[in-house]
Amino acid sequence: MHFITTLAARAQNVLFAASDGEFGLADRAQNVWAVAHDEEGQTLVEYALIISLIALGVIAALLFLKNRIVNLFSSAGNSLG
Repeated sequence: MHFITTLAARAQNVLFAASDGEFGLADRAQNVWAVAHDEEGQTLVEYALIISLIALGVIAALLFLKNRIVNLFSSAGNSLG
């Protein structure tokens, strides 16, 4: 979310500065280049991919061990009751 806020703020600054005539084309291009190469969004995507792979691994393990887990809880329930 921070990436979107930063992008919007930088775009707004470029637009206001361009309307005031403060920035030349090279300065605007440099600002766009900086926004495009901001690594905060890239890091967020990497963390999301890692979390999704871990979640898929946990789901696969639970599906593989489903019968053992059911038997474990059934035997524990039967011994209590």
